[in-house]
Amino acid sequence: MSSLGVMSMAVAAVYYRFSWQMEGGTVPVSEMFGTFALSVGAAVGMEFWARWAHRALWHASLWHMHESHHRPREVY
Repeated sequence: MSSLGVMSMAVAAVYYRFSWQMEGGTVPVSEMFGTFALSVGAAVGMEFWARWAHRALWHASLWHMHESHHRPREVY
């Protein structure tokens, strides 16, 4: 559900940015779509980077710092 909210905010931000810059003129839909596609591409790229970094860094060379993240928690 939060992804839908973030995506809606991104769409609204891109649309209002272009409509504000055009000052009542025609909004260039192709440029607006390109900006939105780059935003989505950046978000997807960051997700892949985070997955790789978690596996390759935290579970390899930094395991001594990260191990507690995977231990079962004690219930008090």
